[in-house]
Amino acid sequence: MLKKISYKIAEFNQSKIQWYRDIYFIPLLFFIFFLDQITKFLVKTNLDMYQSWPEEGFFRITYGINTGIAFGLLENQSTILITILPIIAIGFLIFYYKKQVKSNRVIRIIFGLQLGGAFGNISDRIFLGSVIDFIDIGPWYIFNIADSSIVCGLILLIFFIIIQDNYTQKINKTPQIPNEK
Repeated sequence: MLKKISYKIAEFNQSKIQWYRDIYFIPLLFFIFFLDQITKFLVKTNLDMYQSWPEEGFFRITYGINTGIAFGLLENQSTILITILPIIAIGFLIFYYKKQVKSNRVIRIIFGLQLGGAFGNISDRIFLGSVIDFIDIGPWYIFNIADSSIVCGLILLIFFIIIQDNYTQKINKTPQIPNEK
């Protein structure tokens, strides 16, 4: 009995995701983070504040800053609040990621997108006091790669939950064939 329990514990520990060996999560997190930081650096060094390139049009690159969170929410709030909320969100995502047992690729990609974006924006906030935004599309708020990554991760998560829920419902509706002995 004890041998069987120790085998199950060992099997469970081996099935947990080792984040440092994850070929989807870590590379995507670093890719998003560095792409975000490089694009912000290029915008900051090549444009003046609130300058757009091209000057007119539906899609522009506009150098702006955001003192709030994504898409101008909570703008001009206390720095502590704006810094603490993303750190709590990052902590929650890391905690949830580490609790996953045999998670599939989609979930790991979702976490890579969201954490890469979150680290990109929180590093701006810590080192610059605000976040650099530059993607200017029509009437929407100006945003950046990190914001896009977080939103794409959220959309994927919603679709994943809906698909997973539909799949679970189909399995539960499938008639069970009794075992014949």
